[in-house]
Amino acid sequence: ILDIPPALTLITSASCFFIGLLGLSYGILSSGWETQAGSILGFENIKPNIQRVKEAFSSLNKKN
Repeated sequence: ILDIPPALTLITSASCFFIGLLGLSYGILSSGWETQAGSILGFENIKPNIQRVKEAFSSLNKKN
């Protein structure tokens, strides 16, 4: 059995977690809600979706 340092385990686990978090965030922000077909990667949807998220959070702040 290999003697793996705890720091290496922590770094590897944290890296996998953050890569997954980035992938999930990209998947949410690149999704399109329009009826017309977009590109495969969905880069054109990221900017409008970020604007929608900002508007949603600003309307929540105005209500409170």
